[in-house]
Amino acid sequence: IRLSQPSPETLVALHGYRPTSYLIDARAECDRVLQEAVEWSGVVREVSCFLTINLEKKVYQIDLNEGAKTIARKETPYTDEIIRFLRYPQRIGEYFSTQDGTYLKWDSQQDVKYDEVRIKTKDGKSEFYHLSVFKPLIHRYSFYSDSYKLPATCEDFLMTGAGEGITLRITIDEQRKDRGFRKYLKVQLDGLKERSHLIGLEMEDLGIFDVALLAESGQLVDVDSGLRYDIMIDSEALVSLRLVHLLSEYPLLQKSIVGHIEELESAELEEPTQIEDELLEIEEAGPELRFVSAQVEESLRRKSLDVIVHLCNLDDETDFEELVVLSISLEIAKSQSIAYDFIEQEVKLNLRGRKVNDETRKVILKDIENVLGNKGITIDYY
Repeated sequence: IRLSQPSPETLVALHGYRPTSYLIDARAECDRVLQEAVEWSGVVREVSCFLTINLEKKVYQIDLNEGAKTIARKETPYTDEIIRFLRYPQRIGEYFSTQDGTYLKWDSQQDVKYDEVRIKTKDGKSEFYHLSVFKPLIHRYSFYSDSYKLPATCEDFLMTGAGEGITLRITIDEQRKDRGFRKYLKVQLDGLKERSHLIGLEMEDLGIFDVALLAESGQLVDVDSGLRYDIMIDSEALVSLRLVHLLSEYPLLQKSIVGHIEELESAELEEPTQIEDELLEIEEAGPELRFVSAQVEESLRRKSLDVIVHLCNLDDETDFEELVVLSISLEIAKSQSIAYDFIEQEVKLNLRGRKVNDETRKVILKDIENVLGNKGITIDYY
């Protein structure tokens, strides 16, 4: 960084007049601040924050922990104060200072853990208060404030009742996506009463990290009706976007997408097994075939990726045959590695009834590995 005094002409351009006195020397002032920083001898302790509820006092409680030891604690009944405190380093730009002059350092996005408070009702059942509902408001200065609200106090939060579970279904606005908008996702809250202010979330244009934060909340609170809704996540529409690797800090949405991928992959694996069980043994017929080449084609209509092999008569090279030996869902192909055992099984199944010796089968499998690799598709050999 190079520091220099602004010229009088620059000051005229900025302020519209020539100053009567020059500003203090910028380099000297910078040196003074840096010297103060070097000479500072205070103590900074790195802590993590644990947000919970003190049920006896009916207040929020933040434990500031250094390792396993709690070195400070804050209690407040007010929701806004919790948000301001946990965002303190990010909001103020300084470390939080205790009464004894110790500075406490934490990252509001990495070092805050949210309790799941369990309360037994009069009829012996358990209710849960997910304090992760604070997470979107801690990570963001503002998070869709018209639709995402929390009760004003801890006591108000504890007075909310448990509503029926709802499904947070994430969809893609293909028109916005095709036009290049960064926020092209939508959510639908299946099972939510239309009178709830939460329905406003369905009107919002969201990005991937917006829906990830929404999923992390675990519950949604309707301050109007005084109900808390546990949320289940339906993220099947996101499988094709191949975003799992971006969501390591958002485990609930990541786990949901991985679950959908595993379901799709399981369906793909089960289908050939059922077909193979149903098929009778087919006797090999026709001339012996040799392998010529393999290629990969995408079928947008069927949303599949097909591997086609070209075979020819060993004794007549003009006698060609094209055969689809492997067909994979595009969603799976673009988001998940393909098991080698599955490829081998599919090739074996689709070559039944043709005279292809074991050596030729090995060559076919090797070439399929190569063409899939060229398409950016990974193969799992374990």
